[in-house]
Amino acid sequence: MNPDPTPAGYTRLSPSLETVCHSPWTGSACPATDWHVPGMWVMLEARCPDTGRVFLTDVPYGLPLLGAATIDVAVRQVLPGDAPEWYRTHTEREFRNQSEGRIELAVTRRRIARRIVLINACGPYFGDCASLILRIAPLKDCGLDVVVLAPANVSNLIPDWVAETWEIPGPAGVDLSARWHGSLAREIKRLVAGAEACYVPHLFQPAAMPRTAMAEFTRVPAFDRARWTTQPYTVGFLWRSNRLFPPERTLPAQWARRMRRLGLGGLAGVAEKWLERRALARHISYIQAFDRRLRRLLPSARTRIIGVGRGGRFGPPIRDLWAGQFSTEADRRTMQSASECHVLVSAHGSQLVPFSGLPGALVQMFPDNKWLNFNDAGVLTDSDPGEAVVVQRSLSSSTPVGALVAVVHSLLVGYPLYHLAYHRRYAGPLALERIAEMRRQFK
Repeated sequence: MNPDPTPAGYTRLSPSLETVCHSPWTGSACPATDWHVPGMWVMLEARCPDTGRVFLTDVPYGLPLLGAATIDVAVRQVLPGDAPEWYRTHTEREFRNQSEGRIELAVTRRRIARRIVLINACGPYFGDCASLILRIAPLKDCGLDVVVLAPANVSNLIPDWVAETWEIPGPAGVDLSARWHGSLAREIKRLVAGAEACYVPHLFQPAAMPRTAMAEFTRVPAFDRARWTTQPYTVGFLWRSNRLFPPERTLPAQWARRMRRLGLGGLAGVAEKWLERRALARHISYIQAFDRRLRRLLPSARTRIIGVGRGGRFGPPIRDLWAGQFSTEADRRTMQSASECHVLVSAHGSQLVPFSGLPGALVQMFPDNKWLNFNDAGVLTDSDPGEAVVVQRSLSSSTPVGALVAVVHSLLVGYPLYHLAYHRRYAGPLALERIAEMRRQFK
């Protein structure tokens, strides 16, 4: 078979590899001889022509696009490189501790996929998997049959226009997908063998799509900003007990190690638990103070808590809209609640995906050591730069509650004016009809 030329921006895996790798030891060019998808990785295999050593290296897809992990197969070690340290450490650990337990994929076919573009949406956390699914929006009309490999936990986010879904089943799907499974790699090769061709896209940027397209993934329409002033102002806090603000204070690691060496490990554990409870209490108090201050300015404003956690921590007027544990139904309820919020406030982190694309506006609270992760949790739903600047706000998690109230209040009250002032559809000399439309909106 003579396959069609590989489209720009893709690596072809099947029916034949055509990719040239470079030896991590000598830099010499060497053709890829095999490929493997054993979990959250898409790896090419090659042999250094100078040393004869075999290595595996990432296809430039997702995180590895900027820095690939390269494995020396003989010594089972990830070589130094540009990939993030956590990713290199995780990859080496999983490669050394490969699981040979059998994984059977659950295949859902909406139509037969012949020329496949394979999306590996596996990852170590729910948010990472969800983000990889949302990034496929630009592939909807790519001319290839999109196939998504994903844990069952996030398969509810896969849009109906995807040709096939290959699910890692069970409630532990996300955990399984972050491990290295030889049986999974063989099963994926078997499925790919039935197609005419298989490609992997060189995707990197976080999810970006029109607000109307979010419903294709979430089955929940995003907040309708055209109705901003027609319903009571609602502010949501996306809850995760391990993503707190003000910043969580923990027992310094060196203190804990020293206490354990002195035989005081039990005391160190008690101190850590006490600090965790104190941080949680401060977090709850912060949100309660926010609600009180906001209602002084806007008596009809409502605050709600969404996400996964234990209910009953907040009394009226704050609404506890918790989900008791992670599940597809819990995610659906959280997405619905997020889509009803004028403003959603959350600590920065992967728990924001896909919920960050649903409210009218988003305020992310960044711990001081997470500002470099600015690009990895948001869903960009505004192609207009002026609108995006208005509705996407980033603050330090050390922000005093009064300052957060001021920012949220300015969004709630000021958005109609900001929209008219910054959206490009109102730029330049304006016809009288457009001015009349603007006046109607601003009433």
